[in-house]
Amino acid sequence: MRIRAFSLLLALTAGLSGCDKPMTPEDVTYKNTGNLYIDRVQPILQTRCYRCHAGLNRESGLRVDSRAYMLKGGKHGTALVPGDPEKSLMIKLVRHEGPKDDPMPMPNRRGKLPEQEIRDLERWVKEGALE
Repeated sequence: MRIRAFSLLLALTAGLSGCDKPMTPEDVTYKNTGNLYIDRVQPILQTRCYRCHAGLNRESGLRVDSRAYMLKGGKHGTALVPGDPEKSLMIKLVRHEGPKDDPMPMPNRRGKLPEQEIRDLERWVKEGALE
């Protein structure tokens, strides 16, 4: 019983660590290869989203560590509509403009993404959300 309680406490602590830190553009390290996904989008996803939506971490059943997983979506449907940021749930959530049954604005408990990061994600989706 103690092990179960300790495991739960450890998981809760790990999940909530860093949730109150405001985000700044300096949190993301960008690359310069000429590929929008590799240079801008992947670093944003790795820094802002992977904690809850990559690998074994699949909040709401959604993974964002590949285009295929984002197209597959999760509990609330597909995260991406390539070519149409206005219809892409991921874009609505990072803008904090989700539907009335909004699972929650993203990223969770850390405030809104910096505007440049939102524009980078919007541009990526508009250009077809290619990897």
